[in-house]
Amino acid sequence: MDISETDGACTAGAGARQCMLMICWAVAFLLGSMTGPVGATVHGLVAKYGLSLTSAGLILLMMGAGRLITAAGSGWISDILGRRPVMAVGCVVIAAGAVTYALSGWWWLSLGSMLAIGLGVGLLDVAANAAVADLSDENRQSDISRLQAWFGVGSVVAPVDTAVCISSGLGWEPIYLAAGLGCFALLLPLALCPVKEQHPSLDQPQQAPVSGVLPDAEKKSLRAALQSQAFVVLIAVSFLYGGLSRTVLAWTNTYLAGMDVSPLASMYPIILYNVGIAIGRFSSGSVIRWSYRGVFIVGSIGAMISTVGSVVSDDVVLTALSLALAGLAHAALFPTAVAWGSELLPDYIGTSTGLLSMAVAAGSMVIPWLTGAVSDIVGLRLGILSVGIVSAAAMVLSVLLAGVRQSGAEHSDERALGA
Repeated sequence: MDISETDGACTAGAGARQCMLMICWAVAFLLGSMTGPVGATVHGLVAKYGLSLTSAGLILLMMGAGRLITAAGSGWISDILGRRPVMAVGCVVIAAGAVTYALSGWWWLSLGSMLAIGLGVGLLDVAANAAVADLSDENRQSDISRLQAWFGVGSVVAPVDTAVCISSGLGWEPIYLAAGLGCFALLLPLALCPVKEQHPSLDQPQQAPVSGVLPDAEKKSLRAALQSQAFVVLIAVSFLYGGLSRTVLAWTNTYLAGMDVSPLASMYPIILYNVGIAIGRFSSGSVIRWSYRGVFIVGSIGAMISTVGSVVSDDVVLTALSLALAGLAHAALFPTAVAWGSELLPDYIGTSTGLLSMAVAAGSMVIPWLTGAVSDIVGLRLGILSVGIVSAAAMVLSVLLAGVRQSGAEHSDERALGA
């Protein structure tokens, strides 16, 4: 059977649909495998090169910058050319970056290869999320959450393997080498999956022309949706979610190293955080059925509470439990944003997903680096605490203020919100 995709909209037989879904799940798993152990790599690079926390934070800055560069453009391109070509290019780029990162012995090469990883993440993440949104035939929030749950599974498996490798004296490098090779191996199923993509043409008025030039009415409609209060909230939530989640993954290992715990023990909180992410995403949209705005409010408040709990004491158990709560709190934020955005822009799902992914990338680039810079001044504990609380509070405030200013003319956004 074939998947017939036009401007990202897919109609599929069960076999072809499942094939594409499994590829997207594998992509999410591998992205999680490269993101989950990033804190261990930062801690390892600090020891290897004698870096300050501000300098080490450049690793996160480069990953976020790469994702920022490709995210918005890849969504628009995937709307025109289809999801599969974008995913294929992403696999090649991220594989090259991950293998180079694993084998590098030079600081500047490590930074450059992390930029390549970020470029690949932007391509793969946007295309995979948009493809699942295309294929969704019932509950889009649930389907996207399930995709993101596989990211959480990869983020659990990779830190466990990383801890084992570090404890065995192999370091963190084999994890990135294996993940890079896994991305390269995905090229084969991408080529063999029975997907037939049809490019947009001018005789299909609801689709973006290949030239990228839209009719004036469509330009106004697209501009109005992107400038709506609802989409601004989605951008803000995505930016802050990206920063909070990356801060947890980037700095917790270094923070726990100050408690003089073993490499394996220092990974437990990260593992529990990602377990919380996976559980929350597998259940989101199926077990828990809140409004979109309710998901954002509960998630941001939970993020604030868990951030405080993770650094208020020297108890590793409390830190681990707090980060598990953080995982549950963060779990549904981005999948919900993608689902809501795809409803606001049903004819431009790739573009919407790309812009939201770009916001996540910007947050993951700025907030962790800012945490490192502040921590060089006040210490890592206060740095994580202050930046984390301000970011979570800003998320709560953006959602609440948007609700206060909701006017009668904007009730269509409220219905799209699911409230």
